[in-house]
Amino acid sequence: MLGSKALKAAADYLHLTQAAISNRIASLEEEIGGRLFDRGPRELKLTCIGTRLLDYGERMLDLEQEIHQLGRPRHELLGLVRIGAVDSVVC
Repeated sequence: MLGSKALKAAADYLHLTQAAISNRIASLEEEIGGRLFDRGPRELKLTCIGTRLLDYGERMLDLEQEIHQLGRPRHELLGLVRIGAVDSVVC
């Protein structure tokens, strides 16, 4: 369950106001066509739609990390590399 403390923490983390976070949630709810939270006097609770959306968001973040790893080697190469050449071939 989330409350005003969680919204404040999210707002602080994103360098936004609580009102801006609430507006973004409302815009997302309008775009999706369903409520993300059941709002009580002191708490917010995810609806079924909100829970599914949270799962999608977590999967998207995992995919983002995988995408960023594509160009990185899986193992760091450590050690000494020696390159040798025959004197008669080297100019």
